[in-house]
Amino acid sequence: MQARELHRQACHAGEGVACYELAEHIVKSRPQDAAELYVQGCGAEHWASCAGLAQLHLSGAIDGASPVRARALLDQACAGGYKAACTTP
Repeated sequence: MQARELHRQACHAGEGVACYELAEHIVKSRPQDAAELYVQGCGAEHWASCAGLAQLHLSGAIDGASPVRARALLDQACAGGYKAACTTP
């Protein structure tokens, strides 16, 4: 089985880091699909996923992009211990 398929299975099973890694592979070419993966990762309390989703909101790369939502995601990631989100403007 290929690594990407294993990551998909792990993501669907609630492993946030797997969702994040999948999203990172496609974020530039398919930002909307990456956003969905970041949402799954963030829901599993993988704080880098929340920050990744926030960046898509800030850049306007996804449908319904919202700076307000981005700030809430960054605050959530920071509160969860993801230090990089604490210093993102």
